[in-house]
Amino acid sequence: MSRLDRVYDDHAQALFGFVWNWTRSDAETQDVIHALFERLARDASCLEAVEHERAFLLQMTRRQLIDRQRRESRRKKREVASQNGGELFARPEDPDRSTFRLALQQCLGELPAMQRSVVYLKLWEEFTFPQIAQTLEIPPNTAASRYRLRLTKLQEQLGPLYNEILP
Repeated sequence: MSRLDRVYDDHAQALFGFVWNWTRSDAETQDVIHALFERLARDASCLEAVEHERAFLLQMTRRQLIDRQRRESRRKKREVASQNGGELFARPEDPDRSTFRLALQQCLGELPAMQRSVVYLKLWEEFTFPQIAQTLEIPPNTAASRYRLRLTKLQEQLGPLYNEILP
């Protein structure tokens, strides 16, 4: 019996129950479990230094479920946007809102690329600072400080315009 077979025999039932309680769908649960064991089949070395296999596998599964949930959320947002004919990204009819949107685009356009990337990933992709840090290959504290600095600057630049034209 291979190590992977043993891991499956020892933990598949617990993993299935964990995932099913999250998804409430047999098909989705099977997809998640399959993807997990497919990943382990490609590289089972991640289990070598693990003291508590089940806890480690549950943690891997939880991360996979969260990633899956985020992808699904982004997919649904894109579907809504396309069903609305792109209304979410279209210029608003209200000239004040249009003025504010243009000012925001200009302010964002003036940011250095790395700072603009941090703001984009945080606000539009709803990434956490650790995710931003991993994506941009910078420390999480750097991502957080760049975001806060840029947000403060944007508030300073756009605050007067926002207060003047928007209720």
